[in-house]
Amino acid sequence: ADGARRVGAHRSAAPQYERALASGALADSAAATAWEQLARECSAFADDAGALRACEAARAIWRRPGSADDEGRALALLARVLRDRGHGSDAHATIREAIERFRDRPDSPAKAVALSIGALLLMLARQGDEAVELGWRAAGVAARTGDDRSLASALNAVGSSLWLLDPGAAQEPLVRSRDIAARLGDDISVASALINLGSGAGETREYPTAERW
Repeated sequence: ADGARRVGAHRSAAPQYERALASGALADSAAATAWEQLARECSAFADDAGALRACEAARAIWRRPGSADDEGRALALLARVLRDRGHGSDAHATIREAIERFRDRPDSPAKAVALSIGALLLMLARQGDEAVELGWRAAGVAARTGDDRSLASALNAVGSSLWLLDPGAAQEPLVRSRDIAARLGDDISVASALINLGSGAGETREYPTAERW
């Protein structure tokens, strides 16, 4: 499953995670991680119902004592799935709860996930100032904890929001996001950065820049 995921074969990876989970051979932490990966794979090919089910299963396992960061991360993933399913108000309430859980927690990859998803949801809601502020926070946590995937996501949210706030500063974080995602082999995030480079430039009437991307 991990091999299929790394090469972008999301439809192949999802049933492999499902088979591993159905076997009952995974310990709780491994099962919760597999559910989270399954949620990501389902989201990659728009199986929002499968992603929702997987997020809820992961969160149920992580509710055990001593797994606060893991549960917070699963809650953040749930917020993104809720947004994809069109439940915007529920998504924002859920991501606020997830971020609040990390308020007094030290930096960690799980915290980077929550902050980066929060920035993404703010960007999609056209709350640009808030998205940029939270996105830079997320990028800092991600960089300090070595979470390149969250770093790429946070930079995407920052750059996309900057098109309407400071167009001259928008390209640099988006190009960084694209480059990081390319190194990770994350085709979906590469495409997202490129789309936001082109569409943002077009929206601000920087047509030569839009055509280049």
